[in-house]
Amino acid sequence: MLDNDVVQLKRSKNGAIQRVRVEKESNVIQLAAQLGALYQQAWRKPWTWPPKSRLLSAWKPSKNAGLVSGKCNDPKDWMLPEKYCDTTGVVYASSFSAMDAAVGEVMRFLQSKTVGAADSTGLVTALRNRLVRALPSRKLPNNNNNNNKAAFARLVACARKTELEETKNKPYKIDRKFLFCVLVVGNAELAPLAIAKAIAMAQDMLASRRAQQVVVVAGDNISGETLLPWLGCGFRALGATTTAATVEDAALPFNRRRLGMLLGAGGIGMVLKTELSMVKCQRLLPYPFWVKARLLAVQYGMERHWTANTLVPNS
Repeated sequence: MLDNDVVQLKRSKNGAIQRVRVEKESNVIQLAAQLGALYQQAWRKPWTWPPKSRLLSAWKPSKNAGLVSGKCNDPKDWMLPEKYCDTTGVVYASSFSAMDAAVGEVMRFLQSKTVGAADSTGLVTALRNRLVRALPSRKLPNNNNNNNKAAFARLVACARKTELEETKNKPYKIDRKFLFCVLVVGNAELAPLAIAKAIAMAQDMLASRRAQQVVVVAGDNISGETLLPWLGCGFRALGATTTAATVEDAALPFNRRRLGMLLGAGGIGMVLKTELSMVKCQRLLPYPFWVKARLLAVQYGMERHWTANTLVPNS
């Protein structure tokens, strides 16, 4: 994270903005809640952890609600029966959908192009060709010793000139608006309320009789090895994450001792039903069916100043 040159904006009590550069290891994210390796062998390779965690979270609620039998590991026992297809809705919510796979693929491509991934012969050939292209004549000199020395001197001079030109470029600095650039637009504008909005949409579907039951699936994985260096820097630039090195100091309630939130990962799944659908399940299911909660209404809000720091330009 130090390589990304994170700069945090802090507002003083009088409203003045101060730029604080993150330059010490103690000032970067030390802790994050990460997903384990459960069920890793049960999935095919193209699946990354974010969609796995969301789908796994939906299985048990779907079974408890009587939508699937789930008696064994046979995929057929976890398929939605035909009789429920026209009356069941699905709401899928995610703030950073598909980013884990996209960023991971880009990073693998970049790593394949680094010096460490290349063989010595390829590096020597590439360097030779590059220096030759830098020569005015674009040709190698004759095999005369004096000519070779002169050519070598010119190559060294060209290399130094190229090096000086490359050092004029500004070093990489992460855009402090990166977090909002990669957020789903709706979440970036209305705050990260993906789960609350998904439940509200599910309730609207039930109230408008578009469905008799709705499966709500949501989840994200921003603390994995792929996204944490990037999204972690974004949250760090906002000053929203804790830099504590121990769980006892980091996992604190909202009070004056709290330094920020712990980044994590996970998924949730729930099934919302109408009164009529619930009564049918209680009558038809072979096992006891209990109502876990009753949804009366959904209301969510946001702090209107939560993105205030992003209005300040980078320069």
